[in-house]
Amino acid sequence: MLKQGVIVAFFSKEMTSLVQFSSLTSIHINAVVQPFIMAGEISDYLHNLKEIPVYESFETAQSEGATLLLIGFTKQLSKMRGTDYLQLALNFAISHGLDVFSFENINEEKYSCLLLQMNEKGLKHYCPLIKKKLSDNHNYLQDMVVNKDPNGIMIVGTSSNQGKFTLMLRIMIELKNRGINFRTIGSEHQSALFGIDSVFPYGVAANVMIPMAEYPDYLQKELGKLYKSGAKYVLSCSQSGLLPYSLQDIYNRSFTLSTISFFFSLMPGKVIIVVNSGIDSDSFIKDTITFIENVGQVKVVALAFSNMERVLTDDIININSLKKERISMIKQKYFDEFDLASFNIMDDGDIKSLVNLLVGDDI
Repeated sequence: MLKQGVIVAFFSKEMTSLVQFSSLTSIHINAVVQPFIMAGEISDYLHNLKEIPVYESFETAQSEGATLLLIGFTKQLSKMRGTDYLQLALNFAISHGLDVFSFENINEEKYSCLLLQMNEKGLKHYCPLIKKKLSDNHNYLQDMVVNKDPNGIMIVGTSSNQGKFTLMLRIMIELKNRGINFRTIGSEHQSALFGIDSVFPYGVAANVMIPMAEYPDYLQKELGKLYKSGAKYVLSCSQSGLLPYSLQDIYNRSFTLSTISFFFSLMPGKVIIVVNSGIDSDSFIKDTITFIENVGQVKVVALAFSNMERVLTDDIININSLKKERISMIKQKYFDEFDLASFNIMDDGDIKSLVNLLVGDDI
């Protein structure tokens, strides 16, 4: 399959999956434009991508034969640095004849001149966006009905940055390899680039403009479309943590309310909880399981964890690579404590076993 060449602007951790799981995408990263290279995890990651050129400004960047500019998160960065990075990116796209895929919504009024120039050149722009309905006075809460989806599988977590989306992609690969007919609902902005069928980008820099009261109506309609298309299973993935570590987190650091709304709008038949093996207390994991099974009336079938363990020491989070002995100890501990099998997200054998648990011998 001939892949579309892409220039990535403002590379972030969300984009590492485009490299790691490139087999699921129809794109190939030709180059990266990163005008603010700083020391840190992403800088190290880009440095290790020897085959992909990284430009430090749009002025020096080359299109490298690409046809699409993928623009990451720019709003907060622009505020912090006093530079309109989205404007710079759009100008680059126009001058190099590139279509645009933007993680964040492009304000059509603010950037009307640039969008008009794109249109005149026959260039397209796309953003994963759930628009608010105009003049809609319908009371969605009054007649809301959400039926449990017995063939729905949802990945939830206890926090952000755990590997939930990575787990989703790995399960997708295994289901495809088995020839199983499934569809997907993703909550990450880049979901569409992986062929995920329905995108609901809530969470950080949310592009969901409808109120939470309308989540069930929208997502139930999406679910209906996916099953009408012939799906036997629908795999979905949430954002952030389902429950907050504390009540203060509901307002300050988490997307608990929108994640709970997402969960109850789809009501899957099976749930996998991604946990932080080095940070989450047993009582917090138990509370999450209890909430899902007792309040949601949904079966938790497994736990999952990353091979990179976060450990909190003196208010500083350190990340350690797990050794086999530690992985075995975690699995045994979770089985003894919760009577649930647990799986390492990055272990091929574990992914096969997890999919066996989810769909059995189905083909």
